[in-house]
Amino acid sequence: MSENTEKTKVKRASNVNIEQRKRINVSGVEEVVNISETFLTLITSSGALNVTGTGMRINKYNAEEGFLVVDGDIEGLRYAEAVTKGGLFKKIFK
Repeated sequence: MSENTEKTKVKRASNVNIEQRKRINVSGVEEVVNISETFLTLITSSGALNVTGTGMRINKYNAEEGFLVVDGDIEGLRYAEAVTKGGLFKKIFK
């Protein structure tokens, strides 16, 4: 293998499965942007996903496979506009 060989990111299909509003399984996760007990923001292959709830915590996360499991009381899901990597500082220091 050449030293210049770059790893390419494989785009995986994004799927969301909620189990009795107590667990959410998400595939196609590219990045976990934010997590707290009440709010979770993910970048998925289908766009930015915001999850609201209470007592949320990561049960399992596999960055290589793009798979995330969160336990807690799931109250809502919403796809949002894409979150810019680098956030506020990237915009300020262009």
